[in-house]
Amino acid sequence: AEGGAVIVEACRSLFGVPARVLSGDEEAEVTFRGSLSGIEGLGSEVCVFDIGGGSTEVVFGRPGERPTFAKSFDVGSVRLTERVAPGDPPSRDDLERLEKAAMALLVDCPRALPEATAVGIAGTMTTLTAVHLGLETYDGSRVHGATLTLRELEAVVTKLAALPLAERSLVHGLEPKRADVIVAGGFVALAVLRALGKDAVRISDRGVRWGLAAKLVGRSDG
Repeated sequence: AEGGAVIVEACRSLFGVPARVLSGDEEAEVTFRGSLSGIEGLGSEVCVFDIGGGSTEVVFGRPGERPTFAKSFDVGSVRLTERVAPGDPPSRDDLERLEKAAMALLVDCPRALPEATAVGIAGTMTTLTAVHLGLETYDGSRVHGATLTLRELEAVVTKLAALPLAERSLVHGLEPKRADVIVAGGFVALAVLRALGKDAVRISDRGVRWGLAAKLVGRSDG
């Protein structure tokens, strides 16, 4: 991203700390490490995906080791919403275009190994899980490590897509500021799981900060 040098200088002048911008590879490594911390029963292979506003990152690897594959895809909840510009609520044609656009932008996403566990992190996935659980107040202890099947994810996205924005904003588990882009984010999530060949996903509400903290203190278990 642009502006890194400005942030580094601001940290130096405000706090007297010589900040450093992480490279893309470093970010993938610490995100991978942090997202898996505190989740049991993942198995020997995992594929972590992070749906952001403008892009989606997919990282493969083994828990406790450096990632073996990392790639950023040009599709996120905000970007897909802007590209399709769905109505309120989205029409059937809007939903078909969201699905097709998400799948097309993830066409180069590699299929995961049969034994690999999919792990979804960041706001889109934690929000969809909170909605599935019907949480009036977000509870990270219930979201972190939860499992969402592909069918359950489809049901959540269908439910949210059927509501106009004003009603969607009131759904338990959904922060109002995400209400306008969560449907597109849900279609990105579905597209990722289908591209990976997975029918379920574990949810993590941890990520880059957890991994960076573990790395800085020298812990191997995150």
